[in-house]
Amino acid sequence: MINEYPQESNVFQPVTVRLDGSPHYTGVLFAVVPPRERPAAEDFTAATILGGVTGVMTGGRALGTWHVWAKVEDVSPETPWVDCGPVFRTE
Repeated sequence: MINEYPQESNVFQPVTVRLDGSPHYTGVLFAVVPPRERPAAEDFTAATILGGVTGVMTGGRALGTWHVWAKVEDVSPETPWVDCGPVFRTE
């Protein structure tokens, strides 16, 4: 499932990861990569949690569109990689 996050952010971007339709907050790692690229295993880093909200930090990246992927490590028997959709960095 692809989710668009129209909120423009230059630092923190909230992301909700859904598995089987339910939000999933634990054991989640994120990768932020250029559009149309798949992340490598080493691209994933721990989620950022601010005020109880899970997301990714976008600061330090070039302006433009980036793509967010989530890797959920605490489910079994697989470790799903979830395509979370684009994030737009404008300043």
